[in-house]
Amino acid sequence: GAGLGTYPAAVTIPEGGMAASFLFTATGAGQFTITANAQNRLPGVITFTIEPPLAIGALSPTSGEVGTLVTMTGTAFNPVPANNLVVFRSINNGTAPAPVISATPTQLTFKVPPLAETGPITLTNSRGTVQSAPFTVVRDQDFQLVLSPASISVYQGGQTAIQAQLSSTGAKAFTGLVTLSVQG
Repeated sequence: GAGLGTYPAAVTIPEGGMAASFLFTATGAGQFTITANAQNRLPGVITFTIEPPLAIGALSPTSGEVGTLVTMTGTAFNPVPANNLVVFRSINNGTAPAPVISATPTQLTFKVPPLAETGPITLTNSRGTVQSAPFTVVRDQDFQLVLSPASISVYQGGQTAIQAQLSSTGAKAFTGLVTLSVQG
């Protein structure tokens, strides 16, 4: 077959023995057959099916708003949708699961969940855990708050000025209300 593997050039079964063990190392996906021959014996044949490693090859699209349908391609996905756990980064270093809608061994489809943030998407199934290249979550309305200077020390009884700048970063101009509070 198309699989690749390594094993010893010769394996000896001691006189009077019935079996011997050897180590086979799979190095490429596909079918791999080993045939053993011995004088005055029928040949023995064993075929290995070597599965590819879990890997993410691509995301399409690579960015989108909440609710966007995403197709992930790669290898070793579980064909049962519920057996693939897809997770986006979320606010406050959390996670936002994205239930898989359809699955094949090489393709998964899911939607960007509401609390998703920009970053790699994590896939976990019985074959392991892998991460994709970053996916950019585009917010319909979002903002970024920049304080300058970012850190400052003020002596007791003293005063200082800090500049707060709000900029729209979503697909549409931010029109909401932002509350700024100071702690300390």
